[in-house]
Amino acid sequence: MKQAKHKLDLKSMDCWRIQVYIETAIVLILFFVIHIIVSRTDASNIVFPIWLMLVISYIVLSVLRATVLMRKKYEGWSYEVSPHEVFIAEGVFFRQMTQIPMNRIQHITVKQGPVARKYQLSVIEIVTAASTIEIEYLSSDHAEKVCEEIKRHALLSDEYE
Repeated sequence: MKQAKHKLDLKSMDCWRIQVYIETAIVLILFFVIHIIVSRTDASNIVFPIWLMLVISYIVLSVLRATVLMRKKYEGWSYEVSPHEVFIAEGVFFRQMTQIPMNRIQHITVKQGPVARKYQLSVIEIVTAASTIEIEYLSSDHAEKVCEEIKRHALLSDEYE
């Protein structure tokens, strides 16, 4: 099985954690709204223990996801750019290996959301006819260099076709 050489920036774990916290906050707000609606019905005494167990379980799973699984996600993520392809390996429980031939790349973008901007990280988005693949959370300077390298290889591969 092929191994990719390059890892993501270590600060990527902080961005992923913040994403988990934001998702958790949104879900907890939804749980709270549902609780308010159900508490006004006659079924509130029956539903409350179930609701409480769901909320506690979700919080525990979110903490687990933001700590232990985050490290595993980081360790499982790698990428490599060669003159012929972009290779991405990712996954915690199930490994996914993606090979993108340079001559299939249609468009490439470097983007930054508010959380990534806070940590000076960027995401490279590679678009092919079949899908969109991202190399997540590289330092912004490094992401620009990788993007330029991919563009250069993609242009050269188009010339040789």
